[in-house]
Amino acid sequence: MNAATRVIVVALAAAIGMASLGDASRAAQDSAETRRAKAAYDRAIGYYQQRQYVLARAKFDEALAADAKFADALVGRGLTSIAEGKMLDALHDLDAAVAINPKYTAAWFYRGGVLGGLNRNDEAVASFDKVVALDPKMAAAHHDRGLALDKLGKYAEADAAYAQALSIREDAQTYVDRAHARTRLGKLSEALADLDRAIALAPKHAQAYFNRGRLREKLGRRDEAAADRKAALEHDPDFAAYCVQQAVRSLNQGRPLDAREMCDAAIDLSPKLGPAYVARGMSFVATSDWKRAEDDFQTALGLDPKSADAHCGLGVVQEARKELPAADAAFSRAIELAPQNPQFWRRRGAVRSALGQARTAESDFAQAAALEEAHRRKE
Repeated sequence: MNAATRVIVVALAAAIGMASLGDASRAAQDSAETRRAKAAYDRAIGYYQQRQYVLARAKFDEALAADAKFADALVGRGLTSIAEGKMLDALHDLDAAVAINPKYTAAWFYRGGVLGGLNRNDEAVASFDKVVALDPKMAAAHHDRGLALDKLGKYAEADAAYAQALSIREDAQTYVDRAHARTRLGKLSEALADLDRAIALAPKHAQAYFNRGRLREKLGRRDEAAADRKAALEHDPDFAAYCVQQAVRSLNQGRPLDAREMCDAAIDLSPKLGPAYVARGMSFVATSDWKRAEDDFQTALGLDPKSADAHCGLGVVQEARKELPAADAAFSRAIELAPQNPQFWRRRGAVRSALGQARTAESDFAQAAALEEAHRRKE
């Protein structure tokens, strides 16, 4: 399993905590505006810790209205945006915070995590470089720098970054992630040793068991591999679903091969998990492997005939093959099952336009646009 694709951004606030915020460049002023900004900021922190993000954002806004250069409030609002999944908004605030205070270590760290989540990994590495220059003993920064390098395919540099993190603090996840880089480098015995150490440190680490099982399979140790897969599911029954989530994330970031690896992992663990076949089918679509994509979508439909995503995927394959009436039927079935998905309407509109059905195509496009606008208003 590619550990570099794990979600790292949302966990950042929990990893370091809001208590780490602290803009050392702010002077100890006692103006009315400063007191008002600080009071609003303190309320915002309370709301954030209670996960009341709408109220937290309102108070961070209030703090920044009183003091536009309050870097702590910019970072706090950025973390609120992360929690709400608004990564570009978060990046805007974090950029502003480091512009105000270029030595704000936590802001650079959070910024690197956001950039990694946006798949802007070269920029993420540069941000983490700032962190380790300011605080060479920050193990989390070395680790997340390794993740970004891993996603860039720079496995030797990732290996070195993970080693630096481990020299500061032993951590099971860092061993798991270094094992991935070492596996890609062909250092299988070293990777296996890393996974053994991860499990020694965290005996219920499902990802470590699963990755060790896959590595043991490569080494021909099938009985041990089967035991590791069983242990992974015992320690985390939802681990296969997690793999699918990360596969979808990789697809959205334009990394179909990483997505396929995740789907293979999910299917190894749970051969009847329909969404894994759908996601793998879409990874084959991304590489124009239509036959294997069709096979996966058909398998998904065999497991769940009401999978709207599988019907849509089949429609995509049929559209690519110019089997337009069949594609129209597949997209229509997807719409019947999930009428609130604008993608289904837009795809059927494209097919109907190609079939010369201008009026119904226009209606489909209009419905897609209306649904997209409704979704934007809810955000």
